[in-house]
Amino acid sequence: MANRVAATYAQATARTTHTISFTAPAAGSRLILLISSYNTVSSVMTGAQAWTQDVGFIPWNSLYVYSRIATGTETTVTITVASSDARVHAVLHERDDCPTKLFQQTIAVPVAATTISATATVPAGAAGRVFTVLNTSDGSNPTGVTYNQGLVSSFTAAGTGSGSAFATGAMPAAGSRTWTANNITASEENGGWVVIGYGVTDAQAPTTPANLRTTAVAGTSVGVAWDASSDNVGVTGYGVYLGGVKQGADQAGLTATLSGLIAGQTYTVQVDAVDAAGNRSAKASLQVTTDGTPPSVPGNLRVTAVSNTQVSVAWDASSDNIGVAGYGVYLDGAKQGGDQAGLGRTFTGLTPGQSYLVQVDAVDAAGNRSGKASVTATPEVDTQPPSAPPNLHLTAGGPYGFTSVDAGAAGALRVGGQAGAVLHTVLALGVVLVDGLDGGAVADGLGVSHGSPSGGRGWGRFPIRRGRGGCGRAGCRAATRQGRRPWRRARGPWRGRRTRTRWRCAAGGCGAVRARPSRRSRRRCDASTAGRLGSDQPTCRR
Repeated sequence: MANRVAATYAQATARTTHTISFTAPAAGSRLILLISSYNTVSSVMTGAQAWTQDVGFIPWNSLYVYSRIATGTETTVTITVASSDARVHAVLHERDDCPTKLFQQTIAVPVAATTISATATVPAGAAGRVFTVLNTSDGSNPTGVTYNQGLVSSFTAAGTGSGSAFATGAMPAAGSRTWTANNITASEENGGWVVIGYGVTDAQAPTTPANLRTTAVAGTSVGVAWDASSDNVGVTGYGVYLGGVKQGADQAGLTATLSGLIAGQTYTVQVDAVDAAGNRSAKASLQVTTDGTPPSVPGNLRVTAVSNTQVSVAWDASSDNIGVAGYGVYLDGAKQGGDQAGLGRTFTGLTPGQSYLVQVDAVDAAGNRSGKASVTATPEVDTQPPSAPPNLHLTAGGPYGFTSVDAGAAGALRVGGQAGAVLHTVLALGVVLVDGLDGGAVADGLGVSHGSPSGGRGWGRFPIRRGRGGCGRAGCRAATRQGRRPWRRARGPWRGRRTRTRWRCAAGGCGAVRARPSRRSRRRCDASTAGRLGSDQPTCRR
């Protein structure tokens, strides 16, 4: 706030409205307008807002004092008089030490008097300012008037039948005090004098705010905090200053954020305390520099784990002049979510064998980002097949009394001993789809006897579903017409001789259960051939 004479006014043209212009005051200061007028004043306004009349005195001519607490936006004040006249003189003061009117005194100046005095009581502990306005009716300019009690002339003006003198001075010590004006020009009519004091009765300022410190530093802003001040009556607020300029009105809180700054520039931040009387403490000061320095690049970025669809990376911590706030992680140039505090990351859902560019940077609270560390990572390609299904073996007695395959695990299997015989799919343990065998079929507990190593056709038993017509050859033929291949005529190991096949019902279907040579064509079996056929083959006879 500024303590100043904001404007003086004397108009040579008669009018009913007199407008005074001035630069905008500081918010919270008191504006004090002293008026000496030949005619009475009907109003004092700033826009639609009326000022408060503190004094109105009319011994012959008119004397007034108006005031208001500034909003900080006022730039004009308009005085309206009862009739059009030019003899309106005024002085406007702006004060930050005059929150309250403490006393006033009005004195009529007798005809022909050259000295006048006014007495008032200054309250105990009072501090502030005294203002006076004098009007004489002789019309001369009272430039020679002198004062006591430290009053100093601030403005004089004259008009026909109305001379005006304005003065101000510091608040004297408490008690009964008399102010005197000397060298007044004698007049034919009574004049008048107003003495008024504004200020506070609490003259003791709060203590200076302690421990002023930064709480946050960014590229374009800083946060500060301080400890509470004390006062003999009570602290009402704190003023915050940047580069010596007050930042808005007084505040009650103990923190402030100053924004709109330039990165890397040093600023002076100050804070003072104020009490209800308007007493202000000394200012605490702090030098702060906005943060324009980025953190260091994260070090030792490395791949820590790789699978066929995942990659994990880690890095060493960065350093910063103030502090690292987090790390940004990028995959092939795309940032992966928000900044993180940790020093590692795992990427999932990757493509085996494809190379990825992983990058990491550091960021501080000011938003400064470091350069990026980079590493290339490639998920593994899975070239290792599963282990072979364990414990694959033949077991005796399928659901139809046949030898069956016990597949110990699901997978693709190959049946040895028969060219092209492949178990394509194990549907469940012991349930196999088979191709390439004589009379290949789908069966529970797949039963099969394959051809001999010497190339002879073996005979087999293949479970089939019951067809229309029941068991026997007719039933099997019916099943064949339904799209199955449940049977074929069996040949035994007897060279060049046809065998007879008998059919009978079995659980779930028909099967070729025995094959013999005719009596006319029995011959001795080749012992080696019979040995290689299996126990399910017909018995060789002579």
